Amino acid sequence: MNILFVMRTAGYFPYHQTTIEHLLQRGHQVTLLFDHDSGPIDERGFQEWLAAGHQVTVGKTLRRGGVWRRVLFATREARSYASYCRRGPEAKFYRERWREYLPPWLRQRSEDNRLVRAVFRAPFTQQLLGAVERISPASPDIVAALRRDGRECVVVSPINLRFDEEVEYVKAAKKVGVPTVVPVLSWDNLTTKGLFHVQPDLVLAWHHGHCEEARAIHGVPADRVLITGSPFFDKWFGISRPISARGAICSRIGIEPDKPYLLYLGSSANIARDESWLVIALLQAIRRAEDPALDGLQIVFKPHPANLRPLPPLDEARIAIYQRQRGRPDTADAIAEFRDILHHAVAVIGVNTTGMLDAVLCDRPCIALAAKNYRQTQAYTPHFQRMQESKALLTAGSVRVAVEMLSRIMAGDQRSPSARRRFATTYARPRGLGSEAGLAAAIAIELAAQSRNASEIDKAIDRELGHGSHSGSQVLAREPAR
Repeated sequence: MNILFVMRTAGYFPYHQTTIEHLLQRGHQVTLLFDHDSGPIDERGFQEWLAAGHQVTVGKTLRRGGVWRRVLFATREARSYASYCRRGPEAKFYRERWREYLPPWLRQRSEDNRLVRAVFRAPFTQQLLGAVERISPASPDIVAALRRDGRECVVVSPINLRFDEEVEYVKAAKKVGVPTVVPVLSWDNLTTKGLFHVQPDLVLAWHHGHCEEARAIHGVPADRVLITGSPFFDKWFGISRPISARGAICSRIGIEPDKPYLLYLGSSANIARDESWLVIALLQAIRRAEDPALDGLQIVFKPHPANLRPLPPLDEARIAIYQRQRGRPDTADAIAEFRDILHHAVAVIGVNTTGMLDAVLCDRPCIALAAKNYRQTQAYTPHFQRMQESKALLTAGSVRVAVEMLSRIMAGDQRSPSARRRFATTYARPRGLGSEAGLAAAIAIELAAQSRNASEIDKAIDRELGHGSHSGSQVLAREPAR
């Protein structure tokens, strides 16, 4: 089949890598298009992947222009903001963030204005904004390109970011009659970003929570959503490369190899712009602790790849900043190194970041610091709440409580490994720990191109994966660290 895969930048390629690999292995032609304005396609991981000999066609997206572009972009921003207005007080953080994206004249009138927010909450407003989308024509240039190139399936992810060019491909594909598939990009994509302004034929969800979010927030009918698991986390399962020796890892980081270390994973700037104060407070609490096991405990601070702003000096001898490269771990070497650092850490700690999922899937104890500064992005966000409810993530209301948890972990507390395993089988690989999510997604895209419905695809995936239930029996990415 001739499959078109559209995404914002090559930085999103790791989220879909195993899916694309399986499509290629199954004999399909795959074309990858990245946003017209995304700049040079120079991401290390993607270039390494291409150099390995994977045969794909790579190009840039077409952009619609004219009056409709301005009208649609403004309408979509307003429609996404209206969605947050309807979600209640728990969505305040993201509602206020999205309000900043409105046109200046509307942004000023909506600030602390209950009447304006009531207008946005009204069903009529949503219907009116949606009508603008429905009557707008598909981009003629994209329609012509899809017809010319004979595309049999259009896969787009994500379709709900600001200034979304990618959604135009879904709109055009529906005009042409080509099946469309949208894989959910990330654990929080459905709740913390904009709306789906055009409904695809099939949405590929990580887990049941995503199914509910797709229905309740984005209006996707339940019979158009299919659970495949997360191809993004396939990298943590079945790693063949041996774990590096502790001494080598500590030398690389610049810490003492004979003392334990705690890995602090930084959050994005939207969550926590500067966490240095929290890292210092954590070290101070460790020093005050009476537990001799904590003597000499070091902190390795790994900033978020999208939040690499200069940090205030952390001249504490027991704090090391690990920032070897920009961007997320997306090459084989970078993934292996991150795995190694996780493996030798006594525990992982942070505020709210996808790295916590990585830690859990690598079977490391993980603690969330629930500082009041970040309450809006923890207590009120469904994706974070879901992780808390799983018990795979420990939550500490203060650095003092976090240190108490560390003491128990270092004393051999093993209450959470089973919760981490359940999390893996529920959220990363719900079709079984031995069943690659990328393969499930590839099968789904293949059958969606044949106009098969979600129920038929679900049964076909189970048949091909060789099981009739989603129990999952194989081990996690690796054995627990000693």
